[in-house]
Amino acid sequence: MSCQGVSVAMAKKKFSELLARAAYGGERFIIERRGRPMAALVGLEDLGSLEDRSVRNSEPQGLSAAAGALADYEDFEKVMAKVYQSRRRSKSRQVKLS
Repeated sequence: MSCQGVSVAMAKKKFSELLARAAYGGERFIIERRGRPMAALVGLEDLGSLEDRSVRNSEPQGLSAAAGALADYEDFEKVMAKVYQSRRRSKSRQVKLS
């Protein structure tokens, strides 16, 4: 959905109308001062979905989430040290690539 730019003067003059269009029509407005965006007017439903999206984007995902989970695992370093140690001791295996 696109946003419509509205000057501060126009927003003051037609605030009630813009409010109804945002709340009931789902329209979004960018309030501008001297052509520069200053604020947004959106309905509560839009605000809720924007906030939900913001929370989802702030949570770690993929490898970042896995790394964060491992941070709470106190013995992780000990386990990894054992893995590296066993790999150093193991005899290399021949791998046929063709």
